[in-house]
Amino acid sequence: MKIIPRLFLSLMTYEGFNDFVSLIIRMLTGNINFPVTTPALGDVQTKAAAYNTVVLQCKDGNGNKVERQQRKQLRAELHIIITELAYDVAARSLGDLAIYLTSGFDYRRPRVPAGDLTAPANNRLSYNVNSGELVNRHNKVQGALLYAIMIGTTANPDNVPAMASIAAGPTPGPMPGQNWWFAGVSSSSTFVLKNLNPGTMYYTRCCAIGRGGSKVGPWSGVVGKMAV
Repeated sequence: MKIIPRLFLSLMTYEGFNDFVSLIIRMLTGNINFPVTTPALGDVQTKAAAYNTVVLQCKDGNGNKVERQQRKQLRAELHIIITELAYDVAARSLGDLAIYLTSGFDYRRPRVPAGDLTAPANNRLSYNVNSGELVNRHNKVQGALLYAIMIGTTANPDNVPAMASIAAGPTPGPMPGQNWWFAGVSSSSTFVLKNLNPGTMYYTRCCAIGRGGSKVGPWSGVVGKMAV
């Protein structure tokens, strides 16, 4: 899967852009998926700190002409840096959307052609080499472009996003009180579920997204396995 960053930086307010940059820095700091980036995270932090300072100076209509001009200039420079960073982490993700999303950046959803899709058959879970990981596998579906995987801690799915939401690609991860949540999407029929709690029973089901009459196919059966 080719990952293309989804950026609307020019539409953000000065404060909104500042918050977004801060989020990206937090998500990438100590991120084992991206130990090195280009531009370097330290350079991004230095530029972001300078921008944050001038944004605070100009907040609520404050700031003199020089400070407002400096804010504009620093934002333009940071805009370029953040764009370069987004495409860099996309390239380093090697097509793995789950890894890319740990950076905090969003992505452009692929166009979902029309066509009838079937539920993925033979959905199953197996252990991975690492503790706290399970591997979800299923048969390929003809006409599928991607597969969406849901994970839960009960055998009966609840709080599952609507099918249209799955096609759009919700943010992976549980919300408070949820027993089921969106694990991610994959162009492969194999998906590694990470950061699971050993001794906890997990359940999964998946659906196909792609070429056919409906954008999202029906769910597979639910399967379960205890993480170790």
